[in-house]
Amino acid sequence: MKARHSIPTPTADERDARVLQLYEQLLEIEQRLIPTGLHVFGRPSESAERVDLLRMIASFDRPEAGTHSLTDIVAEGLGISSTAKRINQETSGEICVAERERVDHVVTAAICSYLEAGGEAATLFLERTANVRPDASRPIFALLKSVSENLEMNTEIPALLRALRAEYVEPGPGGDVVQNPAILPTGRNIHAINPYSVPSAVAFARGEAVASSLLKRYHEENGRYPQAMALVLWGLDNIKTQGEGVAQALWLLGVRPVRDSLNRATGVAAIPLEELGRPRIDVVMTVSGIFRDLFSPTVQLLDKAVR
Repeated sequence: MKARHSIPTPTADERDARVLQLYEQLLEIEQRLIPTGLHVFGRPSESAERVDLLRMIASFDRPEAGTHSLTDIVAEGLGISSTAKRINQETSGEICVAERERVDHVVTAAICSYLEAGGEAATLFLERTANVRPDASRPIFALLKSVSENLEMNTEIPALLRALRAEYVEPGPGGDVVQNPAILPTGRNIHAINPYSVPSAVAFARGEAVASSLLKRYHEENGRYPQAMALVLWGLDNIKTQGEGVAQALWLLGVRPVRDSLNRATGVAAIPLEELGRPRIDVVMTVSGIFRDLFSPTVQLLDKAVR
């Protein structure tokens, strides 16, 4: 007879921590990935939709605009640690959920205050309500001002009519508005991506976070770092995220892209092991057909990184 291996029963704290992790994942889907319904062609974003979109955009670090996540700034001002730290600490699930809801409430109220009375009013609201320094929040509202103005514009129907008359339609990038607010305003002749810009500065920063989190989890579970990892690079995914999958591969290899005078990622530089803080990981990459066809310069960049 084969011995049966019993599955250990999780403790109450372990169960609460897992429930909190699932809760955070559901909020990620609800509030950041699919917060609004389908877009109506030719209609600008309504007030409620604009609040949700601006809150999503403000909830991520924006290195290109020199801003940090509004959610993190508010949490810091309120004396609340990050979600990851709360999960690892001996804090009850109820307290963590309450803290998360408190931060979200302040962020949403600040966005509403911005739309009603402008950036300075929202800055004062955060300073008074969450002890957020004005110099920390002003860059965020400067970014949201540009995004909000573009959301109010809608030239989709005039652009469609120009296209039907075989007239010129202004080009613009496509993709996810949260990943890249520069796709606004809509109604332009969208192009997928400039392969020489991959990975973007934003994608490289996010790729570092994902790769580091993955390696940390592996190290905690196995007591060592992996020698090699496999990665699938999908075309549409890297178009939408401006090359986040490519950035993850570069971070695992321990290199960063080097850009020329035209801001094209044409070379790589090894990150010193002292700065990296871990061994380099061999990466076996498989690319999709779309990636192969659209990202030829990126494939060459990855080849240089491996060599």
